[in-house]
Amino acid sequence: MSRVTEALDLIRQKLSWTVLRDLMLKYERIREDYVPECLIPADSGELFSEVTRFVRHLHRAEYGLIPPDPWDTKWARELLFDVFRGRGSAIPEIAAYEWMSGANGRTTRHLLDTLNASIQQKELRRHVQDLMRRLGSLTPEEMMALADAYRAKLIEAFPELEMTPAAFYTPDHWERTLLRGAQLTLEKEQIPGGRHG
Repeated sequence: MSRVTEALDLIRQKLSWTVLRDLMLKYERIREDYVPECLIPADSGELFSEVTRFVRHLHRAEYGLIPPDPWDTKWARELLFDVFRGRGSAIPEIAAYEWMSGANGRTTRHLLDTLNASIQQKELRRHVQDLMRRLGSLTPEEMMALADAYRAKLIEAFPELEMTPAAFYTPDHWERTLLRGAQLTLEKEQIPGGRHG
């Protein structure tokens, strides 16, 4: 078996529906296991306390321990910033509170679902980046042959895709294409995480 064929098999395995489903559903289960203390925060401070508790819950579920202060608050703020930057206030918890207050019926659960979708996308990117590292031993010629083979398989599975062959061979485009392939696989099976880009 050639290195290109082995690499294509690795991509098929790592971006299979079963592997991606398990990755996404892990975070769905963690989110579902968390019970908010406050469904409708009175202010941005109460909202931030709830997000910090969620971060502790997430870290404990993944690593078996609770992150010490100030790491928990740091990660909570970074998570809010990732989702709410550019929306209203420059302070992420205030922007999140404004987002919740701006629509009837939004609760802490809606906020945590939104944050969880961002977490899922980060994990999906990490998964793809790990795959890219494992492909790093291929020569440029092998990478081009692999790109051709993967591109053909992807278009066969998703005919609506349009790809420019020349750009497809650059590492940045490779990563975006693998990520898009993973997202399309999740969308096709309607697994949470696939619809958030």
